[in-house]
Amino acid sequence: MIVSYLKRLCSWQRITEQAAIFHDQPNSVKSEHSIKEWRFRNKQVRRYTGQGYFTAGSLPASLRHREHSSTLDMGYPPARSVVVHSINQFVYHQLFLLREDFDVVIIFLKKSRVGMMEERIRVGISTCLLGERVRYDGGHKLDRFLTETLGRYLEYVPVCPEVECGLPVPRESMHLEGNPEQPRLVTSRSHEDKTAQMVTWAKTRIVEMEKDDLCGFIFKSKSPSSGMERVRIYNEKGMPEKKGVGIFAKIFMEHFPLIPVEEDGRLYDLKLRENFIERVFVMKRWRELLSKHGSMGSLVDFHSRNKLLILSHSPKHHTMMGKLVAEGKKMAAAELYKRYEALLMEAMRLKTTARKNSNVLQHMMGYFKRQLSPDEKKEILEITQQYREGFVPLIVPVTLMNHYIRKYKQPYLSIQTYLNPHPTALQLRNHV
Repeated sequence: MIVSYLKRLCSWQRITEQAAIFHDQPNSVKSEHSIKEWRFRNKQVRRYTGQGYFTAGSLPASLRHREHSSTLDMGYPPARSVVVHSINQFVYHQLFLLREDFDVVIIFLKKSRVGMMEERIRVGISTCLLGERVRYDGGHKLDRFLTETLGRYLEYVPVCPEVECGLPVPRESMHLEGNPEQPRLVTSRSHEDKTAQMVTWAKTRIVEMEKDDLCGFIFKSKSPSSGMERVRIYNEKGMPEKKGVGIFAKIFMEHFPLIPVEEDGRLYDLKLRENFIERVFVMKRWRELLSKHGSMGSLVDFHSRNKLLILSHSPKHHTMMGKLVAEGKKMAAAELYKRYEALLMEAMRLKTTARKNSNVLQHMMGYFKRQLSPDEKKEILEITQQYREGFVPLIVPVTLMNHYIRKYKQPYLSIQTYLNPHPTALQLRNHV
């Protein structure tokens, strides 16, 4: 009964950066509780310990309590109360009952956060990277950056080609053989060909994934099923060459050519990491535009907000896309959107450089010609030059530019996604 009571009470509430554990226990008990790792609907809760409290006004009146108070008198059951704990690192947007025991209920509440998207971004991922023991040897390849850092902003859709196509765990290892364009998936010892089984499953699964509205996919590197590139493939002489692409990964990329994809190993390269995550967030914003059946005006607004971000990736595409939008009324809306999306994701695949970012920063400074003092102009130019020479990270000149945008209330620059293309907490611009 307490579960349904709390659901009715809290399911509508928008909580900022917090989740709650409600622990039904006697009023006199005030002890710390640890949360072990549980899974529910592909959501993960990592180990956190400690009691917390919600700030005044963040809960309905019937749940509010004094600071540092660990219990609430909710009137059910008599002489009992509910202890509220907060987990600052994990925030979900819907109400989920993760576990219910005789005395433990874990509930995640809706949240609202300024500057963040209302819903987490759906991204496909190789299941083993989430810590699931699905590999051929019964192990996993848990990646804590993906689960504990990036996972705060993404909703993962796990896919394990081997298990989902019907292979057991553990199983005989496999590798690719033959022509890199049409490789065969073969077991290492018995040399049993599993290509047809994998391809048949993959083509069906790909069609199902069209409904998932994915904004990206993170593959397991070197995997004969999921490797994005440089997968070991054995030639006719039995010699390995790093020229292959995983069977499932290849089918996915051919079917979804515009969806950003990356491998776990390559994400340790800071520039590749920033590029991939930036593309994922751009794809999310684009999908939101499409979901609203955008008009010509909506496309113009989207382009205006993302102009400088596009410029930082490709001045060439910036010019092409500006011309396309300017002539947009001359073509059907569907064709216009299709061509724009292709150019957008093509531009975003190109990595930013210190030179291109410096060009954007100087371009932005031009909007303050009549407002900046000589000393302020000198400061911006000096910081930009220091960034270009590799002495300071990009976050430094961008923070300075944000300061002057707020100071002089520059409306056009204030809406630019270039200034905040992804959550600052990911620290993607904090490296020289």
